[in-house]
Amino acid sequence: MGPPCPATSRGKLSPVIGRRVTRKSKTSTHNGTESHAESVSKRKRAKPQLTIKLMADNPNILKEEGFTPRRKSKRIAVSPYFNDHVNGTGFMAIEQGKVNEVQSPCTEMLLALDSSFLSSLDLDGVDAEHNLVDMKSQCHDSGIGLFPMCSPVSSRESTKTQDSQNSFFQAGQIGDRIRRSLLRNSTAGLDDTVLSDLHLSGIPEGSIPPVTLPDSFCGLPKHVGQVLKDQRGITELYDWQKECLNMPGVQSGRNLLLCLPTSGGKTLVAEILLLKQILSQKKNAMLVLPYVSIVQEKVRAMAPFALALDFLIEEYAGGKGGFPPKKRRNKQSLYIATIEKAQGVVNTLLEAGRLEELGLVVVDEVHMLGEGSRGALLENLITKLHLAGKGIIQIIGMSATISNLQQIKQFLDADLYTCHFRPVELKEFIKMDNGIYEKVTNEAMPLCLLRQICPPYGKKEQSLDPDLVGALVMEVIPDHSCLIFCPTKKNCENVAQLLCKILPIAMQEINKDARGILLKGLKNENAGLICPVLKKTIPFGIAYHHSGLTTDERRLIEEAYLDGTLCVICCTSTLAAGVNLPARRVILRSPYVGKDFISRTQYKQMSGRAGRAGLDSTGESFLMCSPKEALQVANLISGPVDCTLSSLGKEDGQGLCTFVLSIIALNIANNLKNIEMCVAKTLYAIQAEELKADVFKEAKECLCWMAEQGLLTIKKDGEGEMMGNQKDLQVIDKENHKPNQEDLRISRLGKAAIRGCVPLSRAKVLYQDLCKGVETLVLDTALHLLYLVTPYDYVDLIEPVASIYSKKYMSLQEADLRVAQIVGINEAAIVRLMTKGTMDTTMRRFYVALILYDMWNQHPIWYVADRYMMHRGLVQNLLTSASSFASNVLHFVEELEELWALKQLLMPFTERLAYCVTAELLPLMELPAVKKGRARQLYQAGYRSLEDVAKAGIQNLVRDIEHLSRKTAQQIITSAKVEEAAMEEAEEKGNSSKVTHLHIMRQLEQRHVPSNITNMLWSPKMDLIALSNTKGEVLLHRLSWQKVWVSSPPDVGILVSSFCWRPDGKILAVGYQNGMVTLLEVEKADLMERFNFQGEISSLTWTVGPLATPCTFFKDDSGEYLPKLPLLSESFGSVKSSWERNPNDPKGIKSQETMNVLCVGTSLGTISLIALGVLPIAQIDLKILTGNSCHIIHSVLSDSLSHLLVTVSESDRLSQIILDTGELGLRHQEVMVVAQKYGQISALMEYLALAIEGITESWQNILIEMDSKLAAYASRVPPGTVAADFLELLMLGTVSDELLKFLVHDITEKGLKKLSQSVNLSYTNIQKLFAKHLQPVIKCISYHLADVLGMAACSRRFGFLGLKAEIINHVMLAAGSLCYKTMEAQQVTDYYKTSFATCFRWLHAVILRLSDESSATESIGEMELRFIADFIVENLDTEDRKHFTLEKVGQYLKDEDLPHPMSKQSKNNQWLKFLEENPWLKDSGLIIPKHESKSLIQEHKALTAAIKDAFLVQPPEVLGSSVRVQWSQQLTSEIEDVNLRVSHCMKGDATYLLIFHEKRPASSVLALLINKNSNVEAACIKFRNEDFVFLDFQFYNEETVSFLIQDVPNATPIMIQLPWGSISSGLEIQQQNDDFLSQRDTLKLHLLNLNGSYERLEHTKAGYIAVSGSRKVASVLSEDRKVIRLFEMEAEEELDEEEVGDSSGGLVKGSDPASG
Repeated sequence: MGPPCPATSRGKLSPVIGRRVTRKSKTSTHNGTESHAESVSKRKRAKPQLTIKLMADNPNILKEEGFTPRRKSKRIAVSPYFNDHVNGTGFMAIEQGKVNEVQSPCTEMLLALDSSFLSSLDLDGVDAEHNLVDMKSQCHDSGIGLFPMCSPVSSRESTKTQDSQNSFFQAGQIGDRIRRSLLRNSTAGLDDTVLSDLHLSGIPEGSIPPVTLPDSFCGLPKHVGQVLKDQRGITELYDWQKECLNMPGVQSGRNLLLCLPTSGGKTLVAEILLLKQILSQKKNAMLVLPYVSIVQEKVRAMAPFALALDFLIEEYAGGKGGFPPKKRRNKQSLYIATIEKAQGVVNTLLEAGRLEELGLVVVDEVHMLGEGSRGALLENLITKLHLAGKGIIQIIGMSATISNLQQIKQFLDADLYTCHFRPVELKEFIKMDNGIYEKVTNEAMPLCLLRQICPPYGKKEQSLDPDLVGALVMEVIPDHSCLIFCPTKKNCENVAQLLCKILPIAMQEINKDARGILLKGLKNENAGLICPVLKKTIPFGIAYHHSGLTTDERRLIEEAYLDGTLCVICCTSTLAAGVNLPARRVILRSPYVGKDFISRTQYKQMSGRAGRAGLDSTGESFLMCSPKEALQVANLISGPVDCTLSSLGKEDGQGLCTFVLSIIALNIANNLKNIEMCVAKTLYAIQAEELKADVFKEAKECLCWMAEQGLLTIKKDGEGEMMGNQKDLQVIDKENHKPNQEDLRISRLGKAAIRGCVPLSRAKVLYQDLCKGVETLVLDTALHLLYLVTPYDYVDLIEPVASIYSKKYMSLQEADLRVAQIVGINEAAIVRLMTKGTMDTTMRRFYVALILYDMWNQHPIWYVADRYMMHRGLVQNLLTSASSFASNVLHFVEELEELWALKQLLMPFTERLAYCVTAELLPLMELPAVKKGRARQLYQAGYRSLEDVAKAGIQNLVRDIEHLSRKTAQQIITSAKVEEAAMEEAEEKGNSSKVTHLHIMRQLEQRHVPSNITNMLWSPKMDLIALSNTKGEVLLHRLSWQKVWVSSPPDVGILVSSFCWRPDGKILAVGYQNGMVTLLEVEKADLMERFNFQGEISSLTWTVGPLATPCTFFKDDSGEYLPKLPLLSESFGSVKSSWERNPNDPKGIKSQETMNVLCVGTSLGTISLIALGVLPIAQIDLKILTGNSCHIIHSVLSDSLSHLLVTVSESDRLSQIILDTGELGLRHQEVMVVAQKYGQISALMEYLALAIEGITESWQNILIEMDSKLAAYASRVPPGTVAADFLELLMLGTVSDELLKFLVHDITEKGLKKLSQSVNLSYTNIQKLFAKHLQPVIKCISYHLADVLGMAACSRRFGFLGLKAEIINHVMLAAGSLCYKTMEAQQVTDYYKTSFATCFRWLHAVILRLSDESSATESIGEMELRFIADFIVENLDTEDRKHFTLEKVGQYLKDEDLPHPMSKQSKNNQWLKFLEENPWLKDSGLIIPKHESKSLIQEHKALTAAIKDAFLVQPPEVLGSSVRVQWSQQLTSEIEDVNLRVSHCMKGDATYLLIFHEKRPASSVLALLINKNSNVEAACIKFRNEDFVFLDFQFYNEETVSFLIQDVPNATPIMIQLPWGSISSGLEIQQQNDDFLSQRDTLKLHLLNLNGSYERLEHTKAGYIAVSGSRKVASVLSEDRKVIRLFEMEAEEELDEEEVGDSSGGLVKGSDPASG
């Protein structure tokens, strides 16, 4: 029912009257005037239109009048196409020359007919979907014509007609019966849907008055206008927009070419037309945009409209978008696509016969028709829409820069609307030297000086800014905004930095907080890194913007500019063609774009950004040039824009070939005549004379070329298909050729190229590459697939760096090297590259694939860009293009049966490649405003799915996600709701056409493994399965059996005994037979932690504690005070990948919001509890607690962490024990705080070790050769004369024979130079590591230790953990001592670097002089001579002639006391003297001790030992001692197999246990239910059918148990899912006694039936299972452990409704035959 009209009072019916509405007509002429005759003439040309609309006012009123509302399906529901000069269209009935018009009470138009006609008209039988045909036929049969409301007439005619109508209605010729029928129909509550329009004739134009529809907005429902107001602040359209929307051609669905200046409001017109098509015409629409970034922006902008108006948005850009688009049942879709993706949408819709679903296509920036291959693709698209969608699809083209409008109009077959309207006046100026000029019409003097620039800064600043860019900027900022267009990317950055040097410091105080938030946001998007240029410029409100930035960086900068945080952006010309960023002033830094002089089109786009509607009264553009460029620039400003010329003939006619092939593929044309007819519709044909092209001849040449390439086949009459070639196609050129005799058919290769949108020139090459790849495909690594989908375009775009290539090649793993060899790259090729610099296309493509490989392995973009010396924006664009190309390749291989294997591999591969993230983040990556960093934030904050995000509130999202603005939060939530709506629509459609019948197991993979599998376990969060084998390896596989990684055992022969997953699925804990437990990161198997225990690891479980509650007693503020540690460079040694990938949280501690505990049980009866997987908090020895030695079979903590359930074997007995861990459950928050703090300290200690390792590797005994040569020299001279010889040479210039020989022949000039460079480089690296890594990390450790010291001081809260203040203080002192030693070693490094540099320079001069070199040598000053003399005496004056130690840094890097401590310097230290004189202060524990003789390595080891003693010794002992035995029960005294199987499940306070107590296969299984009060219910369960025995079992989820049983007579394994309720219903409460099972008669026997869902596993000998209810997967391992089968559980078997009906009477798969 329609909305009640505010103009009508409730409870009364307004009088039925007719009115004429007159209004001044609008025109599309430039002068804004139009004669009455022209207006009438236009109206006569307009097609008459008819619409019917029956609306309700108020159902309560109708009930009061005695009217009963009709059912919804019994109604007339036709809404208007709006006529050209009225707001609405009435529905009129003419009988016997009389005009009847009725206006409804709600001011909507109602049908008014004569009562005699109404009697014969069956209104009750009119159906909403088919009413017009029935109505029209009935009217025709009754002699009644239906006519449209027409355009306004003159005021005189208006008055006359209105009087006539009033008299007509006053005559009362419409009876009550008509009124009742009409009002009855009006209760149907129709929406504003246009179902049809009728074009009728018979009434003179202007004889029927127009009627307005006040409850509509531009022909749309009124609430659309409200949404537009809320989202955009738009309350009224410009006059030209109203005029354009009311054009007859637009109303009737004709194509439209819209050409207005930039910022004129074209986009709003397009959006209104899109909404009309979706909401009124109920058809899908498509918006075609030139760039991926603009598509993403538009998706975000339109999302609120989709949500408010209930339609769908589907993004087609990069790797997004499926072909063909999903068919929706209840909602229409708006496809927002790039040119390439739009081509795919149209092609697949045509192929599927669904083009009629598309009603409107809007092409923005239609002038791109002239831009190379993309222009050819756009022309291809539009021409196909003409050919196949004529009369079905309306095309709207928009541009601001087209001069040949008539040609484009002809090509589009469109009406033209153009004017020079701009909402804000644009003033164009030229800046030359120090003057501002404007263009005048005087040809002799085209430029007129307006003013001189007076820079508001001094001469120093003017010398930095001779072009006075800063002066132009400072005239408008900070009150207004400014865009500076620069010719190159580097110039953008330089200008931004220049402005920071010129602008006053006070600029940093404006929007200081907002700019700080922006900087944090940029850091957050880039894993803590930020561009140093942006870091410097953003505080001034300045940023640069070009393709070298990542998408996230550009988006943040754009948003900050739009909200006023930034006031200046220095950008390249691409910004003008991209997102809409208007400015008060636009400055073109140079009349060049790159090296090319700027075109008129480019100038118009850039200058058009000046002027912000609603904010500025004017816009200004300044083009800076030199005097010699003045005339050229003046002509540029006043000249016409460039013509848009067709691109079909460019690039050797590849665009034309693609067009011809596509129309053949889509059955638009299949012979020469039809092809020529289609080609004639192209812009290329229209411009053929201008382009001097013979279009039809070129089309024939295209056919010949495509035939030679194998893209076409020819089918002759009576013959089969043959591959086309030049000879076959000669018949095309014959004059007497009959077009229908030979049909042109597309080959499979051609069809694949069209379907995959692959350039035809590369289709054959791609096919050959893929065929070769399939033959030798390496699946151990993703590199081979990445190589196959590496975009060819980027092979020439990215220039490989030989040194980087060589280094990367040498670091490849074995599987990656196999890929390199397969594609033809080996060491010889790398050597040629390094020596000659030559490389072929294959080598270039493999280099690009290596870049993608690093991205695939989830290295940050910054890291990859730095490694390959590229712009990070280029890296991201490469990834986007690779994703898009992979999608194209996927569609390409779908048409080629021989490449079926690639299709299966590429489907999941393409999805992951689009984002290069882990599987759990993929759903979040679908959101337009979310990238990898943001998705990880959302996931860690608990927003795991689109549904979670859609349900979130803006405030909650801003609170939970760091540095997230409210605007971005709103965009994310809105996008999530739109995406979720699309998914729900698809699911609803699927459910309506299919019937979900059963839950079954569906086998996915079956694999034979080379080594027997010993353990299996599914991840709780991802489709990953962890396996161990008899080699001791741990393997991680995906559900598709793709190997993720393999982890080797700690030693040969050491096997895996147990493993478990951390609850979030990110860490795998692996226990070994030697007592070692390793924690492996899931993505790359990085070792996160290692623990060693006594005995074999027999049980591993990981429990999540109570849900996190806000911690009120501690807040970790370290992030606000501590700097983020820099990444360790590879040049300083090996880098740990966890630090490399996530330097802010390498152990994943911060992401854990809930307490979780790893429980480790051993064969010696000990249990260790490890909080968060990092801090051992309890060590429990059951031998001490029970008095008996035992073997832990299974141990698990309850969800409350208050109880520990343990299954143990004691000699020949099996027992169940419950331990009381109430202290842990009560204080789990305190434990978590300490564990998090220890985790941070532990990670920093790893960083410290890596930094010291880097220092050691940089040192590398740099002077050992020099020392050995000195020892050899000393052995040849008398004792004590080494220093004397060097001093004599230094002071007197004389040299002994032995010293001469030593210097000239042993050392040599080249050797000394090389040694000098090596020493200097090593010392420089060591200095960097000391200053940038070692000292900062020690400070961070000290900070966290101070936190722990505060906790230890609060013994009431943390004392139970054994934290002691004196022990923590000792650790802090150890950290301080290490800091002391670091500074000492750094001082030594600095001293010896300077000393060696000076001495080597002196020795170099000496050797040159002694060698009679003629070149001048550097003189040595007096101060340097003294310095060298001291160095000689200190280091060479020794009696030991066998050992020399020139270099003193290395002693700090050895695990031994310093042989040469800095005692001399220490003796002069007044502070140390003071401490020696006051030993009580020195030993008070307040002063950090300085150990003179200790090395850096010794201090590091001391700190490590102190931390171990404080955290790893005390807490486990203290908390472990509080554990008590709460309950113990012997289960059986006869254990037949010590390798018992135990499976558990926690639900609330209850624990379910299933235990094997017999040898496999077992006839029965022990089931236990233990509640929080230690009450035990138990039963021995077995199947009623005694032929069934148990092989294995595992809890599937809280409600279901999976059993693997065997039908013994048939030897057939059966996988069955039974509800736990069917088991627990048979359990009985047991009294505590010695043995549950020793007396079988006393324990209840519960019999099970084979019912529920099950699967018979035919043709296999199954023995073991692993299942996961959270992932709905299962694996079945054969008895011999060599074959594994992977299953999808709960797979929905989809049957047609007829099949379901037919199967109701018989047995179905998975049901019990007995119960059937």
